[in-house]
Amino acid sequence: MLLIRNFTRHLPVAVLFFSLASAQAADFSIEVTVTGLEVDKGQVIAALYNSEDSYMKTPVDQLISPPGADDTAVLTFENQPPGEYAIAIVYDKNKDGKLDTGLFHIPTEKVGFSNDAPIRFGPAKWSAAKFPLTDADLKTQIDLKKHSKKDYSD
Repeated sequence: MLLIRNFTRHLPVAVLFFSLASAQAADFSIEVTVTGLEVDKGQVIAALYNSEDSYMKTPVDQLISPPGADDTAVLTFENQPPGEYAIAIVYDKNKDGKLDTGLFHIPTEKVGFSNDAPIRFGPAKWSAAKFPLTDADLKTQIDLKKHSKKDYSD
């Protein structure tokens, strides 16, 4: 009887503790609308990064999707904890699974980054592409562009 009484006495504290812990550990989704695609051609490869150290090296999540019935695709990164993130997108038009480049390693396929971060002599910088994921699901848009040699100059 004493055991039951002690258990029920501490039950409200335990319920409060576990409800607060689950509220703090909430994960969110990042929905990305990608524009600048061609209808029913190629695939979109999206990589999500959660630190400057892993940026453009090791994504925490990666999605591949065909374009939609128009010139857009919508991809959703699910169950992401709060933090800072950046997204890199490749429009893999020939579906070979990689970014094709030409002279001076300039992409011949469309690319884009979160915050529409500019490209200067390589991928967009982490500081320009990063965004916070704090306490709610996030929706964002990335407009893909085909870059030319002039995009890599100051």
